Amino acid sequence: MDDQKLAIHVVHAKSRVITDDPFVCDAREEEIIVATQHHHQHHESKLRFSLVQVSHHNLPSRWHETTHSVQATLVLQATTRSSKELERVYLFLKQALNFPAQSFEGSECFDEQVADVLCRNTSKPVNDTFDRFDDWVDQFCGPNIRWESIGLLWAHLEGLSDAISTLKHRQLQWVQGKRSSVLSHDHIHYCIEIARHFTAGNDMLLDLCRRHAALGTLVYGDASPVYWNSHSLCVSMLLFMGLHASGEASRPQIQPQKPSFCVEHKRLLYSYIFANDKSEVSFTGRPPLLSRRYCSSVPPLDLPDSCMVSEDTLVEEFNALDDRGWNTNGEISSNSYIRARYLMSYVFDEVIEVALGNDAHVTLGYLQNVKVRVTQTFLDMPSHLIFKFEDLDDPHLDINILYLRILLHLAHRKDVFVVERLLLTHGAIDDGSLLATSFDLVKVTVMLWIHKNRFAPMRRNFEWLLVAYGALGGGILCQELLRPTFFGVHPLNPTLSRSNIVQQLSLLVAFLNWVGPSSPNRVVCGDCEAIIQRVLDEHLNSEPTGNTNLVPLGIGVPQSLTFGFELLNTFEWLQNRT
Repeated sequence: MDDQKLAIHVVHAKSRVITDDPFVCDAREEEIIVATQHHHQHHESKLRFSLVQVSHHNLPSRWHETTHSVQATLVLQATTRSSKELERVYLFLKQALNFPAQSFEGSECFDEQVADVLCRNTSKPVNDTFDRFDDWVDQFCGPNIRWESIGLLWAHLEGLSDAISTLKHRQLQWVQGKRSSVLSHDHIHYCIEIARHFTAGNDMLLDLCRRHAALGTLVYGDASPVYWNSHSLCVSMLLFMGLHASGEASRPQIQPQKPSFCVEHKRLLYSYIFANDKSEVSFTGRPPLLSRRYCSSVPPLDLPDSCMVSEDTLVEEFNALDDRGWNTNGEISSNSYIRARYLMSYVFDEVIEVALGNDAHVTLGYLQNVKVRVTQTFLDMPSHLIFKFEDLDDPHLDINILYLRILLHLAHRKDVFVVERLLLTHGAIDDGSLLATSFDLVKVTVMLWIHKNRFAPMRRNFEWLLVAYGALGGGILCQELLRPTFFGVHPLNPTLSRSNIVQQLSLLVAFLNWVGPSSPNRVVCGDCEAIIQRVLDEHLNSEPTGNTNLVPLGIGVPQSLTFGFELLNTFEWLQNRT
């Protein structure tokens, strides 16, 4: 099947499709052209297919308004590396409904047939207690295909899964020049909304919701209401389904005798959403929607993706785990990364409580204890998850593995950054740790841009990494240039000097300028670039009088920056001066 391609042309028509089905009140007509090419034979069939909506007394107006026409072309390439979920949905689309033209040519009821199959299947309850992957996925594939399954195709098209899977080859790909992430985002949204008319929630729908939220950050930005609406839906569905409260955290840490696919899948969804919730807090300063105080679920075991679809290999890999649930062969999988991020986020949740809470009795001792636990949690992870600068010089190290190590390193340093800010806020003596941490954040973030050709598959995440990590550290480095705290070489980092600070900030400015004008976070990146550039100009152009008066820099600071960094007050020194 490697030489087989399925091209799907989707056209939104202006006309409505009216059906006699009492469950369907309106639809947007779509024409799908399925072209199958195998060797020298070419077969083409045309069919019509409708996106439907359930009758409801208070339908949003956007369902009824299709005033524009959009065309996109997709290519589905079936390969041996395909995921079983996607492969089975594909086989259904090609075989289960008998797509060949002679079966439906001239049929006027095909729209209703497809709508009836999808909607009635979606209304069926999903069993989430299976141990085997095949038993679980059969509920979404073949004759049981649901709206969640259609949404999965769009999610896979955009590479929406996790930090590892998004870097792998995609079976479903856009034809050159036809890509539209906005179109994918809209279609996933439609699939979710239709499915929610028939079901309150299930594992697949929750998975689709969190992928939809991830795409929202890429299309509209992390601070957009579009993303926050999607993320809040993830959290509310997670809580409704009870995935946050399995009770496992309160039980003795005894490994079960037999692994279960459904159990591990639920843990992965919970851990992903929990960790993402904490990550966004330090980006926007908004309170988290989940708290560890009300969660008793545990992270997924460190099982490789390949073993999850086979019961025999699942048991084999399960038996090879250490007593803490980590794999012992040095392999990094999706579960490895999400498990690590969850463990870090769980401790960081304590930091968030202090940063955003109203407790006036927080002691330095408590904050120092939290910092120790934040650091120890990271150090307790397997060595193959820890980033070292010499990894960049290893030509045999897989770039995807290097990237994931960098992500974990930056996330940890950001957690430490926030704790150190809180320590200084509560009266701790400045020993230079915050500056050293900030320098590390900027240096590692800029390193991705310096090696951008090597990290080409990860470029779509660059602007988020810039704002989430690089800009935070950049604010402290700017402050150091204008209000020096040391001279010569820094006592905690021999590579940290004023000249190196200038070099790293200059690279950071270039990185910020690299972000395109159409990027969702361009405004924030532009504001950061302007401020850092002004600080560099002030530092390099001023006469060496020792004057650190910041009056000229306090004028005209972009207000959008104060929103993005409200929690950390990174640039507070530019606005509140005496």
